[in-house]
Parts: sequence; structure tokens; C-alpha cells
Amino acid sequence: RRQRRDVQQPRLRIASAWKVTNGATLRGFASAGSFDIKPLQAHARSGDTLLFHGCSQEAATNVMATGLLLSFAAQGMLGR
Repeated sequence: RRQRRDVQQPRLRIASAWKVTNGATLRGFASAGSFDIKPLQAHARSGDTLLFHGCSQEAATNVMATGLLLSFAAQGMLGR
């Protein structure tokens, strides 16, 4: 979840992170030619951005094996 900036609460800290690279999926990626760290601005410009994906341990195994696939995305996620 995105943290609100106007709330005086302890910030969440990332305990661990994995970089998953699926060669076949990565080879199929075509850059939009622009990048913005802010997803809404990247979308408005039809550019690239970063996706940080949190999931259960069971789902993480599938993501590591196949990458993020639109066919497994729930309604409202990944543009569905």
C-alpha cells in the first residue's frame, strides 16, 4: 500500500526484495522510450515506470518462474 505523506506514523521499511528476471519475458520487452518514477505520470506519457509487487510466498514462486502475467492479474490490476 502507498503510505500517506500527511500522517505522522513510522514509515514502513522493506525487509527484503528480490529481482526476478525471466529471460524470455525480458527479451520481449520493448521500451516506450521514456521513463518516469511516478506511475501516473508515466502512464499519462505512455512511458515506462517501475512496478513493485507484493504477494504471498506461494504466488512469489510462480512470479519467479513465469514473471508477472496479465492472465493471472485480478480485476483492477495491471490494467485489467
